[in-house]
Amino acid sequence: MTLAFEKYSTTINDGLSLIQAKFDQQEKVFYDKCDVFDSKLAEFIAEKDAVNAMKDQLQKMIEDFRSQINKESEKEKQKITNDCTNVLEACNQRMGEIKTDVITFLKNCQEQNLDIIEKIPEQKRKFSWKDVMIYAVCGTSLVCNVIQIFMG
Repeated sequence: MTLAFEKYSTTINDGLSLIQAKFDQQEKVFYDKCDVFDSKLAEFIAEKDAVNAMKDQLQKMIEDFRSQINKESEKEKQKITNDCTNVLEACNQRMGEIKTDVITFLKNCQEQNLDIIEKIPEQKRKFSWKDVMIYAVCGTSLVCNVIQIFMG
């Protein structure tokens, strides 16, 4: 029985050794795969951090760009407003000068016309109704045009 027991014991020990070797081999494979997984996870985390850093950098660039565009557009708006204001002021000043010149011209025209009419001899100063109408229409038309210039 001892011999059978030893043979049985050796077979069992060999089987257990084989099972232990398989477990050790699988444990080594498992740990190797865990090490690979850990290194891949570390790479993934590093890449994720790099992507997040780039995302933050891009977001800051976009915000800076928008801020710069807003500043520049505000500057351009102010320039245009100032230019328009200057042009309008110049036009208003010039309009006052033109208005004064036109009124002076009309007053002088009236005096010059009276001077010319007074120099014409009495018999030639007599107008027909037709002449009076033409003079009235032309004078009214000229005054209306001047009024339209200033009112329009």
